[in-house]
Amino acid sequence: MNDSLFSFYVQHIEYSKVRDMMNVNIALQGHGILL
Repeated sequence: MNDSLFSFYVQHIEYSKVRDMMNVNIALQGHGILL
């Protein structure tokens, strides 16, 4: 696997994690819970 493809893949994983965490925060805030 070449480096640019690998770094793109890693960034995509990190972005997905952050997006998932943001979605969880939004969902909890909708229920009146703040993290």
